[in-house]
Amino acid sequence: MQDTRFDLSAFGLSEVARCGVHLREAVSGASSADAAAQVVAEFFHDSLVDGRGDRACPVVGVFLSRPQAAPAAQVVAGPRARQERRLSLAGLSGAYAPWHGTEGSAALDLPVPSPEAARQAPLAYRLLDRLGAWATADPDGAVPPLSGVDVVHVSDSQEDAPDEALRAEGVRSLLAFGGTLSPGEWFAVVLFCRVALAADVVDLFSAVTSSARLALLSGGRPPPALEAEAVRTSLEDMENLVARRAAHLQSTVARLSSVTADLRRSQQELEQRERQLRDEATIVELLQQAGSALAAELDLDTLVQHAVDAATGLSGAAFGAFFYNVLGETGESYLLYVLSGVDRSVFDKFPMPRNTQVFEETFRGLGVMRSDDITADPRYGHNSPHHGMPEGHLPVRSYLAVPVTSRGTVLGGFLRPS
Repeated sequence: MQDTRFDLSAFGLSEVARCGVHLREAVSGASSADAAAQVVAEFFHDSLVDGRGDRACPVVGVFLSRPQAAPAAQVVAGPRARQERRLSLAGLSGAYAPWHGTEGSAALDLPVPSPEAARQAPLAYRLLDRLGAWATADPDGAVPPLSGVDVVHVSDSQEDAPDEALRAEGVRSLLAFGGTLSPGEWFAVVLFCRVALAADVVDLFSAVTSSARLALLSGGRPPPALEAEAVRTSLEDMENLVARRAAHLQSTVARLSSVTADLRRSQQELEQRERQLRDEATIVELLQQAGSALAAELDLDTLVQHAVDAATGLSGAAFGAFFYNVLGETGESYLLYVLSGVDRSVFDKFPMPRNTQVFEETFRGLGVMRSDDITADPRYGHNSPHHGMPEGHLPVRSYLAVPVTSRGTVLGGFLRPS
């Protein structure tokens, strides 16, 4: 057996479609529009539930507005008089004293427009007034054109929210939906809800309205053309609803994609910042270690080794070296003093470096030299016999060289290849 209950707190497109099918099945066989209205009231009263499965609408009323012809004895002179209309409570399920007669039967049959109708059925009255149900007939007696459907929602926070008696029953919002039943006839379904309805749920009732109209028409044995028009309208309303939801979903997906991209960028920025902080912490630690070692060291060789180790670590180089500036008989040459990151033996087989264009700036104290690719530097490779790094030399690409001076004299240079 199919479940004919629909959770108002989780009402979606699937519920709209199933609700329409079961509603029309429930009304099938009704002998009149009034009988169909009572079935519709009972259907919503029994089928709509809250998140716990309890009845969501303690009171449901179905109103029909119909033209009422003037008495036969009435004589109309001049232009045809306005055709009187009445608002009738054709279906009621649930206990609501203002809508019951002395014996508990529905007892609202009010002329409209009138203050009494607006007072006793305010939500249905407002809904049908917005749809133009009280418009006058033209001189030929034609009824106003069909004007579609409408939905009115009143939440607990609004001025015309449920009164104290309804709030005592747990009613938190009022929902009315309806429209043209047939030319000159209108309907409105009023739900007293214990569930606070979200805006997207209220929007879904535009399609439920079309299903309710089709169900009410089936009880009055409508002309085939009118029934066909109602079926077409119901399908169009459902298609429009699906289109709106698809557009909303697409917009939501786009927003989520944008938010995801922002979160991804933020995550990348956080990770980058975290790496920077770790690097900074490492630098601080190295500086502290180097400072402590240098402050405690008296041996020059060991002191220079500590300094080169610290500089190599801080710069992130593959290895580093300090060359002492030595002036020989043939001109300047540079003696390897200390090495960090690799074993000193890797330089044992190479001759003493000479005053090449690459080394000149450093050992003459002209300034810091930096190159992302020393092999592409215009100062590289001009000196014979190797014209660059000799065979077997440690691979070097990026290059940083800093002159080390004391009282204006160049002592040597710190080189950081990698």
